Formats: sequence, C-alpha cells, structure tokens
Amino acid sequence: MITTDPSTSSRRAGARKPKRSLAPRANFVSRWLFPGALIGLAVATVMLGLNAKDLVLNSRDGNIAAALTDPAAPGFAAEVVPTPTLLVVQTTDKGEMVSAAILSLASADGGGTMLFFPSDLLVKLPTGDSSTLAKVYADAGPQGEIALRRLLTRMIDADIDSSVNIGSKALEELVRPVAPLQYFLRDNVRTVQNGVTVTLLRSGQVSISTVEQVQAATEILGPGEASVNRTARQVAFWQAWFDALHKVADKSTVLPAINAPLVRFAKSFGTGTTYLEQAPFTETVVKGLTLLIADPVAIAKIADRMIPYPVAYEPGARLLVEVRNGVGDLTRNEPMNRKIVNASGQIVVLGNTEAFGVATSSVVFYDEELRTRVEAFAKAIGLPAPQFVDRPGSSIEVTVTIGANFTS
Repeated sequence: MITTDPSTSSRRAGARKPKRSLAPRANFVSRWLFPGALIGLAVATVMLGLNAKDLVLNSRDGNIAAALTDPAAPGFAAEVVPTPTLLVVQTTDKGEMVSAAILSLASADGGGTMLFFPSDLLVKLPTGDSSTLAKVYADAGPQGEIALRRLLTRMIDADIDSSVNIGSKALEELVRPVAPLQYFLRDNVRTVQNGVTVTLLRSGQVSISTVEQVQAATEILGPGEASVNRTARQVAFWQAWFDALHKVADKSTVLPAINAPLVRFAKSFGTGTTYLEQAPFTETVVKGLTLLIADPVAIAKIADRMIPYPVAYEPGARLLVEVRNGVGDLTRNEPMNRKIVNASGQIVVLGNTEAFGVATSSVVFYDEELRTRVEAFAKAIGLPAPQFVDRPGSSIEVTVTIGANFTS
C-alpha cells in the first residue's frame, strides 16, 4: 500500500504569503538541457506551465498543462508554477526507513530526475547538530515522513509538493504489470538467516518479480555491506522499472488506475529521458566507523538542475520575481532564469514588456524593507543597482527586465 502524506496541501505554506491572492497556476517546464535546440524551444519554454486568463490549467500532481496563447507577443504575462516534485520514502514492514528519493518532472514530453538519499546519510540539522536521515525519521515517530520532507527541503533550498511512503510489497504491486524486471546486479545480495549467511540474489543479470526479490533488490542490507551499495541497487531497480514502462505505448495498461502522485510521476519517467543518481557525500572514518556526510554544495547544484523553478521551503526564503523580456528574443530567458533562481529568487510571473526594444536590463523592487536584500540579488545576477517603485499591495517583490545588453 502507498500512503500519501496528509500534509500535501500544506505545501504552499513554504512559500511567502502574497499580499494579494494569485490566480490559479499551471505547471512550468522544468528544464531544457539541449543548447543546440534553444531557439526552437524558446517559445515552448515559455508556453508550457504558464497560467493567466489566457490559459487552461490542470492539476499540479505530476501533470503539466498546455498553454493556449502566444508567449512571444509584446505585453504577454502569465503566472508560473514551479517544477513538479515528489518525495518517495521507502520503509520496511517494521516502519524503519530504507531510503528517500526526490523526483522532479522534466517537461511535457516526459522524463525527469530522481535523486536518492541513503538512510545513514549524515546531514546538518537546523539546530546545528548532525543526524542521519534514518534517525530524523525515527525520532519523529508518526510524523517521520513530514520531518524528513522538511529537512530535505532545506537541503535542496526548495519545497517538495508531496510525499509517499512505500514498502517492498507496494513496490512489487507497482512493477507487477511489467515484471519481471531484468537488469544487471553488480554484487551478490546476502543476508543472515538463523545464523547462516545466505545469498538472496546473485550478481549478474537478474530477473525480479516476487515480493521477496523486490525486498532483496531494494531493502536488504547484507552483513558488512555499505548502505551506498543498497542505494546503487535501488537506482538500478527503479531504472529497470522506468525502462520497462518505456516499452509500453499505453502506460495506463501497466500502471494502477489511481490518482497517486507516484503513478503520475512514473508515467512521465516511463516516457521521456530520466536521470537517476545518488546524493553526493564524503566518507569519513571515525573510530573504525565509516560515516557518510552529505555534501550540501554538490546536492544544491543537482537540485538547481533538477528543480529549476523552485518554491521557497519557508516564507521569505526566496524573493518573488517577475521576469519581463524586453527584446523579443526568448532564448535570453533561460540564462536569466537560471541566474535568478541561483540568487534565491522564485519566478512567479513570466512575460514580455508592453513593447520590445528595451536597451538596458534592470531590477525594480516594491518594498523598501527589502532594499538590502534586493541590492545583493541584483549584484548576484549581474545587473545594476535596483530601482525602488512604491506599489502597495503587490504580490510581486521584484521585476527583472531583460534588455538588449544582457548576455549569458
């Protein structure tokens, strides 16, 4: 059984509360990774996931809505919904955490990124102390999934839409329609039964179809085995599932007919290009014990790539930014958007100026109390000192206008 975090609807609590209500928002395209196709993708990059009175919307739980307007027209403006994300927490029958993984969707064509975190990964807590993810999960009791989600959102500097808790039995039910999963296993999977070490899966080509085999492939940690080995097995298992889904034209025939976020993400991952990887870490040996210490800088870089349009993990963590293209060349949007997000901005509106031909890029802000912060923001994205304009009640904190002088 898959259990969904009941706090899913509270995801918006991580974002700064606007001073006025925003219109419903659609799903924005997560990322475009092919520079050679930037010109062809320029319009699509703006169209997918924009929302205004001109657009038709869809649910954000793994869906990406289609736009019905021309984003290249002067004066166009629409609200942007961030990259769809999901946290999957795998647990044992006893409720112990096995691993966590963050998924993000890539585009309307499918695909996405899945970032795995081993249970014994040592991370820095907001208190300044350090703890493994498994301990954070266990110490929170029934709220373990929520506690883990909150911690990971801080680590990636982005909120996560929702989360699901899944065990080996539920995983087997999900993959059953395309089983057996066949892939290469690097090492033997062993465990101890009645004091005797037994081999559950042998290295080499494996065929996974039963609950016991799924458990061995994704959950079992053998005697003396490093947890990163198990995480590598999990990566191989999920990739094999997505590869199997790729071979099925009608995904609805091999995915449960339920409106679960994981199923919707799986459909996308089984359609486009997927990237599965482990969270970076460094190893440190203390008194003979090997510790896996999370590398926050490297993890943040991956998060920037997989969640290019994030939501703040808590109110005020990111400036709410409107981006206006003042030249009509939409290929300039993507490099500017990346600068804005890397400078702790959250893009909430994307559009064009009323007329093209703007020569100089600029930053305008609407709350005098944010001056110091916006000045640092403008410097970080390589633009001149910001200009203050009094606009009481604005839900937008900063407007960035792309002029002809902007170069990536």
